[in-house]
Amino acid sequence: GATASSLYDTNISQTALLINITHQLLGSTGTIMLAVVVGFACLTTSIGLTSVTGKFFEDFTNKKLKYEHIVIFICVFSAIVSNFGVDKIIQIAIPILSLIYPVTIVLVVMNIFKKIIPNDMTLKGAAYATLLISLLNVIDSLGLSIQFVHQIPLASLGFNWILPAIIGGIVFSFIPTKSKATTTNPSL
Repeated sequence: GATASSLYDTNISQTALLINITHQLLGSTGTIMLAVVVGFACLTTSIGLTSVTGKFFEDFTNKKLKYEHIVIFICVFSAIVSNFGVDKIIQIAIPILSLIYPVTIVLVVMNIFKKIIPNDMTLKGAAYATLLISLLNVIDSLGLSIQFVHQIPLASLGFNWILPAIIGGIVFSFIPTKSKATTTNPSL
């Protein structure tokens, strides 16, 4: 990137930039290697995601939707969307991923420390607070100005969801959870 920063216009697509830099540094052989590596990476990822999604929705609907039908739908949908081009797909994916990634990070980190977290409400509070801030960030990035999200600590680094996650976890940890009622034998 540093060697090619002055060679290309800032309006070049990410795909074209990657191919051009690879060709410049590694020649035709490097470009072919890039195509093979990206092809296999995409293939393995798409196979894994398609099969897991198919299985999830089959189980979720108690087999009302068949695995095969879900997989066919995903493949047809993916074939159509793939024609939009990488830049358009990234443009569509960024708001979705910006909403999901912070919540996922909070859930993963909180599950690592699950043994020392007082109750499930702590995890829920952190996740809900993170989801709220992430949603506000996405809305702000789409043009509806929400100045509040820019004033939260770590906002300049894109981590303005961390403090609300901590606060949400602390506040929700004081909410009692429903305990399972124990059944007693009336004959005793």
